[in-house]
Amino acid sequence: MKIIIHAGMHKTGSSSIQRTLADATLTDHIYAPWKKPNHSSLFQLLFREPVEDFHGFIKEGLTNEELLKERQVWRERITRTLSESEGKTVIFSAEDVSSRHDFGITPRLAAYLREFTDDIDVILYIRPPISYMASALQQSVKTNNRSTINAIKHWPDFQMRIEKLDRVFGKQHIVLRKFDKSLLEGQDVVFDFLNFAGIDRSEVTIR
Repeated sequence: MKIIIHAGMHKTGSSSIQRTLADATLTDHIYAPWKKPNHSSLFQLLFREPVEDFHGFIKEGLTNEELLKERQVWRERITRTLSESEGKTVIFSAEDVSSRHDFGITPRLAAYLREFTDDIDVILYIRPPISYMASALQQSVKTNNRSTINAIKHWPDFQMRIEKLDRVFGKQHIVLRKFDKSLLEGQDVVFDFLNFAGIDRSEVTIR
């Protein structure tokens, strides 16, 4: 079994990759199950301590007791998926893996996945900083989030984020791709990821 983690980054078409894979019927690949196409909140549920501090769970009003019960259910389900995936590639996609603030999630995730295989690759698409910051500012204006309409707050700190993944997964397992149409397979990030993962385009409908 092989595991691929698509770790974003933000502003690089991650949602399209996630929706496409979540809706697909794949032959030699498995897109890990979760309530949403994005596995970020799954990793928060399984590996964050204390789990109830995640802003998404606070917004939902979930208690520590409720979350620990849900953690057990989903850990068993993901464990079963990985245990039954011999000969296949299991894919996760979660931008939180490459976030600035880790909360200990990534090392715990890596340790858990290594119980099943050491063949783990992490792929990140990296948008040039100025383009990334412009997109993030536009999003702030759209959502009227005045607290983030500050250019310096959107500096992406790519080096810090990537070095963290180098340490946790091993530099040889980190694949970096520039988010530039002219460099992507089919000039499309979804096609590029499918090509990297070895997924036949005929198995998916682009979302």
